[in-house]
Amino acid sequence: MINPRRPGDPASLGEFHILGRLGSGGFGTVFVGSRRQWTNELAAVKVVHAQLAEDRTFRDRFTREIIAIGRVQSNYVPRLMGEDAGADEPWLATELIRGPSLHQVIWHCGPLPEDAVWHLGLGIVRALEAIHKEGIAHRDLKPGNVLITPEGPRVIDFSLVHLAELGHGSSSRVYMGSHEYAPLEQLWGLKYAGKQADIFAFGGTLLCAATGHPPFADRMEAQQANVNLADLPRALYPVVAPCLNKAEDDRPSLAELKATFESRAG
Repeated sequence: MINPRRPGDPASLGEFHILGRLGSGGFGTVFVGSRRQWTNELAAVKVVHAQLAEDRTFRDRFTREIIAIGRVQSNYVPRLMGEDAGADEPWLATELIRGPSLHQVIWHCGPLPEDAVWHLGLGIVRALEAIHKEGIAHRDLKPGNVLITPEGPRVIDFSLVHLAELGHGSSSRVYMGSHEYAPLEQLWGLKYAGKQADIFAFGGTLLCAATGHPPFADRMEAQQANVNLADLPRALYPVVAPCLNKAEDDRPSLAELKATFESRAG
């Protein structure tokens, strides 16, 4: 839902006219914008929180991350439409996807049919493949960051939550992300979470899609690595369960997952 702009919100950023607010998080505030010359093309414009923007380390990393994000090319990832890492309030704009999140679909409609989970998994795998190819990891994959469209899923907000953690200092163990879908290594901080953490979160996202519940109910379960696999369909179990292994090396590779999902989803 798009909410009206508040007093103090920008009227424009770069070539984008700001139409309203979508929400806010650890990284910053998300607005809906439109390019002045193409009013029917909407963008999600993410503006960095002021306390992060004042950190030189953050700005340097933000610039590098934006370059990497701009290189990601996939039908399953919103494209980068604009950015200004040097602005007083750094921002980036990505394609606005018009569709509900997987979390919303599950909340309102319940778990997905098994066949739909296979197709969902293939789309997410292809998105992760494009993201990992550019040397970055998502680090906050979850049903709330997967949008559903008639053409397939779209994975959003990759790499941004790690940037937000930099505002707490490089030695901080402040956890940012979603503990319900995070592997044990990520509870120590996002700098310890790499591409294999995305494999764990991928398994957790599909688990929720198929059953309606995440791997962990709370942070205590996550710390003990007690994964809840109840109600997982038998055909999905050999694929989803290994993704949720406690040890990183025991999780399947993205290439193995892609081969499996391509054979099942076509």
